[in-house]
Amino acid sequence: MALRASLLCLILPLLLGRSSAQTLEEEINLAIDRGVDRLMRLQQADGSFALAYPDANHPKKHPMGTTSLMLYALVKSGLDPNDLICRKAVHYLQYLPFERVYCVGLYIMAMDAVGTSEHDERIRQAARWLEENINPKFDLWGYPEGTPDFSNTQYAVLGLWVAEQHGYEVKLKTWQDLAEATMKGQRPGGGIYYRYNLMTYPSGGMTTAGITVLELVLDRLKGRPPSPEARASLERAWNWLDYVFTTTGNPHQENGVLRDKSNEYGHAHYAHYYYLYGLERIAALAKRKEVGGRDWYREGAIYLLGQEDNLERGKKDGQSYTGDWGGALNTAFTLLFLRRATFSGLSGMKHQSGVLGAREWRYTQDSPGKGFEHPDFDDSAWKSGPGPFGPYRGAKIPVRTEWAQGDDLWVRRHFDWPGKPEDFKVLGFHDDSLELWINGVLAAESATWSTGVTEISITPESRATLKPQGNLMAAHVHDNGGARGLSLALHDLGGRSARQHESPVEARRRWWREPPEEQVPFISRWLVLDGLSDPDYDLLLKESWPTDRAPGANQSFKTARWKERRALGGQLEFARDGKAGQSELFHAFTWLEASESINVVLYLGAQEGFRVYLDDELLLSHHAPQTPKLDEWRIPMRLIQGRHRLLIKVESKERGAVLMARLGQRDGTPAFPIVKTMPETETRPTSGIPIADAEAFSLDELSRDLVIERKEDLRFDKSSDLDYLSARGGRPGWPRWIASHDRRGEGEQPPPGQRGILGIASRSKTSPGRILRRLAIPGGTPKLALKLAGLTGAEADGPGAILRVGYYDGAMHWLHEGEVPVTVESSTKSWQDLKIPLDACAGTNALLILECAATRDGPDSAVVFLDRMEIDSR
Repeated sequence: MALRASLLCLILPLLLGRSSAQTLEEEINLAIDRGVDRLMRLQQADGSFALAYPDANHPKKHPMGTTSLMLYALVKSGLDPNDLICRKAVHYLQYLPFERVYCVGLYIMAMDAVGTSEHDERIRQAARWLEENINPKFDLWGYPEGTPDFSNTQYAVLGLWVAEQHGYEVKLKTWQDLAEATMKGQRPGGGIYYRYNLMTYPSGGMTTAGITVLELVLDRLKGRPPSPEARASLERAWNWLDYVFTTTGNPHQENGVLRDKSNEYGHAHYAHYYYLYGLERIAALAKRKEVGGRDWYREGAIYLLGQEDNLERGKKDGQSYTGDWGGALNTAFTLLFLRRATFSGLSGMKHQSGVLGAREWRYTQDSPGKGFEHPDFDDSAWKSGPGPFGPYRGAKIPVRTEWAQGDDLWVRRHFDWPGKPEDFKVLGFHDDSLELWINGVLAAESATWSTGVTEISITPESRATLKPQGNLMAAHVHDNGGARGLSLALHDLGGRSARQHESPVEARRRWWREPPEEQVPFISRWLVLDGLSDPDYDLLLKESWPTDRAPGANQSFKTARWKERRALGGQLEFARDGKAGQSELFHAFTWLEASESINVVLYLGAQEGFRVYLDDELLLSHHAPQTPKLDEWRIPMRLIQGRHRLLIKVESKERGAVLMARLGQRDGTPAFPIVKTMPETETRPTSGIPIADAEAFSLDELSRDLVIERKEDLRFDKSSDLDYLSARGGRPGWPRWIASHDRRGEGEQPPPGQRGILGIASRSKTSPGRILRRLAIPGGTPKLALKLAGLTGAEADGPGAILRVGYYDGAMHWLHEGEVPVTVESSTKSWQDLKIPLDACAGTNALLILECAATRDGPDSAVVFLDRMEIDSR
C-alpha cells in the first residue's frame, strides 16, 4: 500500500524550462484535447473501439485489451467515467471472457481507473485468472500460450498490483518467483530483453518493463528475499537506461552499438510509443524527475508535440487525422505519457479543457414553444450535458449524451467569438432535419439528414450578429425514424478553441503537421566546430563543448577550432576530417536575439544523430543514422525578450554531416524580424533571407535584405568561401564546392588545372541556378573578373551552358550572356578568363547575379564551374 499511497499524494508540476513553460504547457493540453477527441471518434456502436491505420489486427486478437487501453487512456486524460463513452465501453467489457494476458491486465487497470467498487469482484476474478496462468517453468507470462516475455509480464504484474487495492491477495511466492525470473532476463550491461529466444538484446521498452516489475515486486516483498538482489538488479537496469536514454526512439543495444530500434520503421512504430508510456510509468514509480540527468517529461513532450499527424504530413485533407500519433494504440500511449497517467493515481485527473469540459449544452425533448432560440429565453429547467447527442447504438459520432427516445431535440449553448465574423464556421452532423439559430437569427436549415460531419453553411444575417462574448447557438433537430443524432461544434480542430473560452481556432496553421511558409528563412550564419573524433560512436551522449558557454570565432577546443560559416542553399555541410567509417561529432552555434517574447518553432533536419540545446537546456536528443529531411523535426520553443544561445550537436559515422534549420512562428510565418540570428554577439543580426526557399523572395527583397559582403574577391580555395555567396534556384544540392578535378572521371567534372572550384547547375530549362552577392561596387571603371569552364569528360555531351551576369536595382540589367562550352577531353586549356564591365553600377551597393541556364537544344541541367570571382577596380 505504501507505494500506491505515495503516488496518490504525489503532485508534480510540469517540468518545464524557464523560457518555454507557458507555451509548452498550453501546447500539451491542446494536444491532449485533440487526442481524446480522436479516440472518442473510434468508438463503435457496441462500445468497443476500432483501431486505425497503421494499427494491425489487434481488435480481433485482443478485443478486451484494445477497448480497455482506450478506456484507460480516456479516463486518465480526464474524461468523466460517467460519460456515455465510458459507460458504453464498460458495458462492452463486462461480458468478455478472460483469455489473453495483455487484455486482462489492461482490463483491471481500466476498471480501477473508472473508480467504482461495483467492479471489485470482477477485478478479483481477473487477477485470479492471471495468477493461475503464469508459466510455471519460467515464472513469467506469455499470451498466455507461447514462450513468456517481459511485455506480457509487466501488464500482468500491473494488473495484480492494482487488484490488491480491490481486495485480491497475490501469493508471496508469486512475487518472489517474479523477482528471480526478472533478474535472469537482465543482460550483463543492465538492460533487459524481450524473451530468451527472441530479440535477446536489451531495449528501452523491455527495460522499462523489467524496471516496472522490479519496482512493484520490491514494494510487495517488504524487504523479504530476494529483495537485496532484486534491488541491485533494479539499480543496474536504471544505470543502463540512464546511459541510453532518448525520447525520439526505442533505444536498444546490440553488439555494443547504440541505435533507436523503432526508428528503423519510422516515427509511428508502436514499440516507440509503448516505450514512452513505460518511461512515464517507471519515472512515476521511482519518483524520478530526470533520466540520464535529463528532464524525461519535457523531452518526451517536445518530441510528441512535433509528431502529431506525422503520417498525414503533405496530404491535402487537413482534418482527417488531427490528434493522431500513428493509430489508436500510439495515440493512447501518447495521452498516457502527456497526461502523466501513473502520477495521477487511482482515478483520472479532472482535465477541463477542450472536448473534455467545454461543450456543455442545455437540452430538452419537450417542446419549449416559440422563442427558445433567443438569448433571453430561460432554459434553467432544461437538462445539461455534453454533445454529441444520439441513441445508445447506431450514431456515427462519439455520443456523449443519450437521446434514446422521442422524435425531437432542442439544444442551446453560449460561446465567445473574438475572431472575424467571416471566419466563423460550424461543423455539424444531424439526423434528420435541422434548424440552427445564432443569437436568435436563423443561420441554417436542412430538411434531411447529413451523411457525416460537414461544414454547415451559415447565413450572412446570422453571421453579422456575432460578437466577442456572449453569443448563443440554438438548434432543433427532428427524427423521422431510425438512427438519430446531433453534433454541432465550432471549427476548432479538436478542442483548441476551448482553451480560450470557446473562441475560434487561431488563424494559424498547425505547425506540428503542416510545413512553414516558403518565406521562413533558414538559419544561415553559424559558428562551426568541425570534426571531434568519436571512435566509439557515443560522444553525442557525453559532455563535449560546455552547453552553458558561447564560443567565439577561432577559439580552439580539443583538436578543432570554431569557425564562422554560412549555410549555402539552406544546408550546412560539416567538413569531415576523419578516416572513412570513423565517427565524428560536429557543433553548430548561433545567437538568437528576440526583440520581444515570442512563441516559435525550430524546424530541423540533421544527419545523423543530433542534440539541440537552448540556453543550456536540452530540448531534443536523437542518436540514430538517418537521411536528413527538410523540417522533419519540429521543436516548439518560447523565446523571452533578449538573447539566447542555440547549440546543435551533430554526429556522423560514414557520411558527411548535414544540418538544415529554420525558425518560424506558430502560424508558419517567418520569426524575422522579431527574432534575428548571429554567430557572435558583436556580429550584426541577420535575417537568414539569402538562403530561404529560392522562389519565395522577390529580387526587391533580396536586394534590400542581403548583407553587403566585405570580401570582394573569391578564389574558392576553401569551401568556406561559399560563406560569402547566396544561392537561388537551380538543381538541388547545388551550388557545390569541388576540391579539384577527379582523374577517375566520376560524376560531373570540371577541367583539370585548378584547385577549389564552385559548381553551379540549372534544374531545368525554366529553372536556372543563380548565385547572388550584394557588394559595394567601387567607382570608376570596375570589372567583374571570372575564371570559368564547362563540363569535361564522359559527362560532357551536347551543347554547354548559358552564363548570364547582371545586377538588380529595382530592374534587372543583364551585362553579359554567352555560352560556356563543354569539352570531352580534359584539358587545362578549357578554363577561360572573362571580364565584364560594371560601369553601369559603379559606386553603388549592387545585387550581382550570376546565372547558369540550359541552352534551348541542350539537356535540362547545365553546369558552369567558377575558379575565381573578383572585382577588378583598375
